[in-house]
Amino acid sequence: MNRNRLFCALASATALLMVAGGATAASRTDLQRENLAAVKQANACIAASRSTVMAHRRHEQALGLDREFRLLLLDRKTDLGMRNHRYQQTFRGLPVFGEQVVVNEDGSGNVRNLPL
Repeated sequence: MNRNRLFCALASATALLMVAGGATAASRTDLQRENLAAVKQANACIAASRSTVMAHRRHEQALGLDREFRLLLLDRKTDLGMRNHRYQQTFRGLPVFGEQVVVNEDGSGNVRNLPL
């Protein structure tokens, strides 16, 4: 009987460690604090290479987001030749609370600003 209890306790502890190992928190990426010059340069390089056609994919790459983080387009407006893209940041498909970013770009697709 003692041997069975020990076996069950070890099995439960092992299962708990396996489950706990898979539950990791995402590190927060504050998109508003990104280096604007670096974002502009990355966006220009990505646009020049024509590797990404969609604006939101280009913006994800320029902001340095990895494959688990994505930008979900909430709104897009064009005013006086400027395009404003409002995005919700997501992690594995779930919205990240309080993390939205607006990317302003000119008619040629050059990033001009990341307003708050």
